[in-house]
Amino acid sequence: MRTLVSILLGLGILGAAGGAVYILALNKPVAEKVQREQLVTSVNVLIATKRDATLQIPSQGLVNPIRRTTLAAEVAGRVSRVTPRFKVGERFAENEILIELDDSDYRSAITQAESALADASAVLIQEQARADQALRDWNKISPGQKPTDLAARKPQLMSAQARVEATADSRDRARRDLDRTKIRAPFAGRLSATYTEIGSYLPPGARIADLESTGRYEVRLPVSLDDLAFIKSQQDGKVTLHAEIGGQPMKWTGTVVRTEGEVERASRSVYLVAEIAEDDTPQNAFLKPGLFLRADVEGRVIPGVFEIPRLAFLDETHLRVVGDGEKLFKRKVTVTRRTATTMLVSDGLKEGDRVCLTSLPASIEGMQVNVINTQGAVPAGSQPSP
Repeated sequence: MRTLVSILLGLGILGAAGGAVYILALNKPVAEKVQREQLVTSVNVLIATKRDATLQIPSQGLVNPIRRTTLAAEVAGRVSRVTPRFKVGERFAENEILIELDDSDYRSAITQAESALADASAVLIQEQARADQALRDWNKISPGQKPTDLAARKPQLMSAQARVEATADSRDRARRDLDRTKIRAPFAGRLSATYTEIGSYLPPGARIADLESTGRYEVRLPVSLDDLAFIKSQQDGKVTLHAEIGGQPMKWTGTVVRTEGEVERASRSVYLVAEIAEDDTPQNAFLKPGLFLRADVEGRVIPGVFEIPRLAFLDETHLRVVGDGEKLFKRKVTVTRRTATTMLVSDGLKEGDRVCLTSLPASIEGMQVNVINTQGAVPAGSQPSP
């Protein structure tokens, strides 16, 4: 009896729960359907425009003097005089005297050489008179016959003549030695080092000073073999040189005068040599040997190319283009020239193509985009191509 009551009580509880569930199901709330707005990625684009591109080949180098030499003594002597400006950094004109050696011995040598020349000249005159007398005597003794060289005293005359020439050469050498006691600047330049002072004794060949030319300077500019193919001219080409000194940009204009004619094995580069002339501008005060300059060498003109920023490229040959319906497509192009910031595209683009500049790591072919910023202008009569 007790068991039957328990069963009936359980069934009643289950029925009540089922009824409650049924009533809740009948009165459940209905969810409102909302149309979700589709998200579209916004991008910036560049209108592809074909133009003729004038290349500038970048390089860099140090300013160097065109000429650099070491002055040395040609004759021996004690330094008797030094110009007060014989100091590092001072400038000198061509043929200006820097140092003078004691010349007393060389003046004595000139006097001795001139004395010997006078004696030799007197002997030559005497021998010439004897030769004339010998010819007269020969004509009296043997008229109509040709005299022998010995009878005409030709050997004695030739010896006297040679002695005159030898002593004249000795005199000229003594004069040159005297002139060499004055050490002159071989060209207009600046002293970069000095090695002697007044009172020093200089043997022949002793170093006196190092001299660097002024007025014009040269810069060695390395360029790769690939860049060399794009240079307009390897001789007489223009070069723009830059430096920033004290926060102020400075610029000089130079000219390519030659190439060094050899490929450097380590870097596979060729060196161009550009010349710069000093001018009257204030920046000329900073144009000195050792100054580091950046350079832009004038390059060839490449006709009919598109200049596209590097940031637009997915890799070396692919970029994205926004086509009809504002959809994004991948495009393969041919790159003629690469620079640090741009690529020159010769094939694969058309006038008016919209090149995507925005980086999209998860882009999908044909995805919808929203163009929010356009750079460049669409040429008249052209339409974007898909």
